[in-house]
Amino acid sequence: MKDVCKNCGTKLTSKRNSGTNRLRNHVVDTCPKIPIEDQKRFIATMRKRAGEGSFVFDPRKTRECMVKWCISAEVAFNKFDDPFFSPWMESLQPSFSGVGRQTMRNDCIASFKMMRQELRNEL
Repeated sequence: MKDVCKNCGTKLTSKRNSGTNRLRNHVVDTCPKIPIEDQKRFIATMRKRAGEGSFVFDPRKTRECMVKWCISAEVAFNKFDDPFFSPWMESLQPSFSGVGRQTMRNDCIASFKMMRQELRNEL
């Protein structure tokens, strides 16, 4: 099997059962066209935290965390309409469709109502 690095054009040969390891190793170690900073970022994406399985992105969990952060840090809702906010979120997770100020406001209000109901049930 032959692969070609799209950055430097190097032809990489590998055995049938080696998968993408040869290409990954080339990107990490030897490709002269990839800047060191990009190589470090690539390596960081391959690392797993101890005790965790493979990562599965959950947009619902992300929005819940954003609500908690927004309330805790007292972030104004108009910050979610900032022109740099969506590109920042996309850089973290391309499959996450950004949220606007109205969505974040509605999520915060829904969270507040749910917490209020939980408190009422406890009393």
